[in-house]
Amino acid sequence: MRPPCELVVRIILPYIRARIAKQLIEEHGYTSTQVSRILKISKPSVLKYRKILRESPARGVDVLNRIADEAVEHIVRGEAEDYHLIKIVCRACMLEKMGGTICSLHRSVYGFSEECDICRDVVLGIGELALERANILGDLMEAYRILSTIDGFNKIIPEVRTNIVMCTKDAGKVEDVAGFPGRITVIKGKASIVSPPKFGASKHLATILLKAHKINPEINSCTCIRYSGKIDACLKASGYRLLYMDRRKFKDIINFMNSLKSLNMNDVIVDLGGRGIEPVAYLFAQSATEIARRVKQIAEKINREFSKLAV
Repeated sequence: MRPPCELVVRIILPYIRARIAKQLIEEHGYTSTQVSRILKISKPSVLKYRKILRESPARGVDVLNRIADEAVEHIVRGEAEDYHLIKIVCRACMLEKMGGTICSLHRSVYGFSEECDICRDVVLGIGELALERANILGDLMEAYRILSTIDGFNKIIPEVRTNIVMCTKDAGKVEDVAGFPGRITVIKGKASIVSPPKFGASKHLATILLKAHKINPEINSCTCIRYSGKIDACLKASGYRLLYMDRRKFKDIINFMNSLKSLNMNDVIVDLGGRGIEPVAYLFAQSATEIARRVKQIAEKINREFSKLAV
C-alpha cells in the first residue's frame, strides 16, 4: 500500500520547504535560524536545501516552485502563520493529486496504472460530507452567538455546565457529532466557550443525540438545561411535552430512551436525578441555532418570572 500521501511526505514537502528556504535566504536576506522558526524544522534541515533541490525529481518542478513561491510571498508580507502556509500547501496538494503533478509522480514512482483515479473519486465522494460538516460547525458558532446574548445564562444551565451538539444526517458514531470542547460554561452570567466547535468533542450529549437521531432522523441537535419546578412550568406553558425519567426504573438516559416508541421536536426528556446526580432537561431540534433560540426563549420567560417575583 503506497498512497500518494507517502510521496508527498518523502519528496514533495521536502522540495517545497527547500525551495522556500532558498528564496528566503538568497533573495530576501533571511537567516537560516529565521527560516527554521518559520517552517518549524531544524536549522540543519534548512541548510540542506541546496542538496534537496539538486536531487529533486525533474517532473513537476515548475508546479512545486509555484507552490513554494506563493508561500514565500505570504511570508515576506508578514503572513508566516501556519494557517496561511498549510492552506497553500494542502490546497495545492489536493488539486495536484487529481491528474496533476503529484498524480503523475505517484504513477511513475510506484508504477500505478494511467487509469488510476482514486484521488478524484475520494475528493468527489467527500465533497458533500465536507460541506455538511462545515455547515454544522458554522451553525454551532451561530448558536453560541445566540446563547451569548442571554442575560442570566447561569440561571438555566446545570451546575455541571452544558453543551450544544449537532450531527451529520447519516451519523452513527460520536465522531459524527460536533460540540464545544470543554462544554459551554458561564463567565459573569454570560455563556462562554473554551474553543470553537469540533467533531468528537462531546461524548455524553453526543451519545444521547445519536439515540434521538435514530428514533427520529429529523432530530439533529441536542442540549441540556437546568431542571426545576419553575423551569418545568415554563416548559409546559411553552408547549413542550415532558417525558420524565425515573432513575429508580432506568439506570441511565439511554436505557430510558430505548423504551420510547417516538421522540418529537417538542419533547423534552427530564432526568429527575438522584443521589449525587443533578436533575436536567434535554431539548431536541433540527439544528443548533433552532435549539439555541428555544433556550433563549425559555431563559427570557424565566427572567420575566423572576422579575415579577422581585416586584
